[in-house]
Amino acid sequence: DPHPSPLSAYRGFWGSKPFSRTNEYLSQHHSKVIDWQLN
Repeated sequence: DPHPSPLSAYRGFWGSKPFSRTNEYLSQHHSKVIDWQLN
């Protein structure tokens, strides 16, 4: 699902991985979860 935002670079980096996996990774490596609902 397209999500037009500056995070498009992240989508390209992570490929087709769901955001939940991305948040899981970030929570483990950066102790911060991205709020994907942020407009």
